[in-house]
Amino acid sequence: MGSLAPAPQTIAPPSAAWARPAPGPLRVLHLQSGRQYGGIQRMLVCLAESREHCLLLEPVFALCFQEQLARELIASGADVRDLGPARARNPWGIWRANRRLRGLLLTEQFDAVICHGSPLLALFGFTVRHCGVPLVYWMHNDVKQRNKNFSEFVASRQRPDLVIANSEFTAASIPLQFAWIPPHVVIPCPVTPPAPRVQPAVARAQLRREANTPADAVVITLVGRPEVWKGHAQLLEALARLRDLPGWHCWMIGGAFDPEQAAFLESLRAAATAGGIADRVHFLGQRQDVDDLLLASDIFCQPNLTPEPFGIVFIEALYAGLPVVSVDHGGAKEIVDATCGRLVPPNDPAALAGALEELVRDSGARERLSRQAPLRGAAVSDPGRVLAQVHSHLATLGQTLPASTSARL
Repeated sequence: MGSLAPAPQTIAPPSAAWARPAPGPLRVLHLQSGRQYGGIQRMLVCLAESREHCLLLEPVFALCFQEQLARELIASGADVRDLGPARARNPWGIWRANRRLRGLLLTEQFDAVICHGSPLLALFGFTVRHCGVPLVYWMHNDVKQRNKNFSEFVASRQRPDLVIANSEFTAASIPLQFAWIPPHVVIPCPVTPPAPRVQPAVARAQLRREANTPADAVVITLVGRPEVWKGHAQLLEALARLRDLPGWHCWMIGGAFDPEQAAFLESLRAAATAGGIADRVHFLGQRQDVDDLLLASDIFCQPNLTPEPFGIVFIEALYAGLPVVSVDHGGAKEIVDATCGRLVPPNDPAALAGALEELVRDSGARERLSRQAPLRGAAVSDPGRVLAQVHSHLATLGQTLPASTSARL
């Protein structure tokens, strides 16, 4: 507990049949690569930190890479196992990771294994099924926006006992991924509210000074990797229409992780200059204090060009009391309503500029939306309520598995 231990290598003799242990917490193994760090990884940290919210679930995490996710899980006191590096281009690494996973499943009792994302379902689904443990696929992205590759093909041939989709939008593409329709349920991502700040006004003033932003400015913030579909360029286009409107500044938070993202980030800087707003748009890069930066902001805006499957960052912004301005599609449509923000038509910079101008000018409207924002965030993603839903569905798996899958092979 609290350390990154390798999965056991000794293979115990298989039991005659998979059976649920005596009543108590459901022991759930979460599988994730652990290489990149984004919404899925933040959600897993939330699961680790929310053990006290739902004592009926006992999470264990098995990762392929010991990077930021592993460090944060360990810091939370979670039980973290190392499967070893597994990449699509390294069959030997995949074999070793599956061997470690098989050893873990045959020497310890788990009530379910959850693969977070289709690559994990492709890598480990067959092993989980072979060991007779209920297989769950937590679907974080809709199929229409993913690249069709060999990993997706392998994932589509798996037969999970349950699919958890993070939104109705994501669930709508389940028939596109599987040749058969597995049992499925829509459960929003759990998101932990930020810890209360001792001196939020002091932190707000300090962060604004560091970002060269006036203390009385209306700060519009976007948090996300510099990727075209996140809508950075459309936000800049809308803000360029507001260049003559005084009082606003913009923070773009997120660093580049590869050359393509770095090139896009440079194009955003050039667009801010061309739009005459370079002195009011601040690129803050990759940050570890995003919660504090959100609390030091006034409006959150992420106008995705293509639908966001869920949008954990929307919930984080709502928890921070920020009105959210986004686009009327995907996960944003299921999270943001008139009580906490504004939704505009897709690919409409003029409408986006209009929504932002309203909230920059009208402090009363900002305050009304700000008061309701945390309540809306909790209504969608409160960890206690969400994990109770997860437990309810996982608890029925052992009762509904066909006989052929309830035995360890």
